[in-house]
Amino acid sequence: MGKIINFEQAKIKLLEKERDREIEKFNLKTHYILELIEANMTEEEKRKRRELEEELEKALKGLI
Repeated sequence: MGKIINFEQAKIKLLEKERDREIEKFNLKTHYILELIEANMTEEEKRKRRELEEELEKALKGLI
């Protein structure tokens, strides 16, 4: 006997896959833009960014 297909569930899965593909495309574009920004940062800007990241990590650890 064949597999019973629930079309509503199949439709939901297709929509979820499409959403996941769109999210992946967005993430790739965002990553590319961030790489461009980082490549054009001065050493001073990179140092300030690292300092801010460290402060954020400390603050987040304090919240956990």
